[in-house]
Amino acid sequence: MNNKTQDRLAQALRTNLLKRKNQQRSRIESGPEVEHRNNFFHQTDQKFFVNIRLTPNSKQNGIQGLYISAEAQIYLKISVRAVPENGQANDALIRFMASEFCVPKTHITIVKGETSRFKTLLFSSVDFLILNQKFTDLAKHHAIEH
Repeated sequence: MNNKTQDRLAQALRTNLLKRKNQQRSRIESGPEVEHRNNFFHQTDQKFFVNIRLTPNSKQNGIQGLYISAEAQIYLKISVRAVPENGQANDALIRFMASEFCVPKTHITIVKGETSRFKTLLFSSVDFLILNQKFTDLAKHHAIEH
């Protein structure tokens, strides 16, 4: 390849990368998720969602505070003693959330992040006003960690 061809190729790659970044930025900064990005929970019609950052294999089960990702998404930090094998940590998370927020285990589902430490839980068939108040109080009492 000569220098002109290399320069054209490099310019095309830079242009393509800039387009992708702009597309990602516009997807991040628009849409229904934007209004919920500043909180780790949100409610739609009959659904209540909570973003979780799970730490398995911890010394104890508990709420460790709030976490903000590089994408400016806020998560509730939860630690569980269970190991991340065969869904044990996910089961422990659901048991912990059910007992902590007085919700039946059958009303909590992992809708995103089965194998990731970043998860989204769906609470269904529960009193959303009470749940909203509990999570609002929780957000007031925990600092955000980057």
